Amino acid sequence: MRPSARRSVRTLACTIGAVGGWHLLSEGWRTLEAAIVAGTASVGPGRVEWAGGDQIWVTGDAAPFVVVVGPLCSSVGPAVVALAACASFARTLGAVRSVARAVALLFLGNLVRMVAVVVIGARDGAADLEVAHDGWATWWAVAVVLGATVVVARALRRDERRYALVTGPVTSR
Repeated sequence: MRPSARRSVRTLACTIGAVGGWHLLSEGWRTLEAAIVAGTASVGPGRVEWAGGDQIWVTGDAAPFVVVVGPLCSSVGPAVVALAACASFARTLGAVRSVARAVALLFLGNLVRMVAVVVIGARDGAADLEVAHDGWATWWAVAVVLGATVVVARALRRDERRYALVTGPVTSR
């Protein structure tokens, strides 16, 4: 099989793996994130409780409201893409470790963002929560995803160079 065809097959497998993984992991991952965020944010102002599933009940100084950890607010999508890229393209243990670090960065970075937004909501109300969520928290998420992308890309690039040193250059016919 030609190298370009091999890359296309790997990319297709990565895409199918990412979509399938996201579908399978999304609900459980979001439930875990909601439980951790509620537990962590409960030490802040107001009262924050995990309502079960992907919902967090916030009773702060303002009117009570529910925060839902939606699919796009969760770190599950980027994490699954990183894992799928690893499964499709990584050839060494070093690349796998780098992808694991990227997934940890995504998960922890997103938890920091969600806890901060929920604490703002508990302290100042749902309107301020939305302003924070749609403003600086979105840019925080973008920065975390870009950071994780750099970690994965650098690892896969090093991995590809090491593999070429072992197997020799790949030539197309």
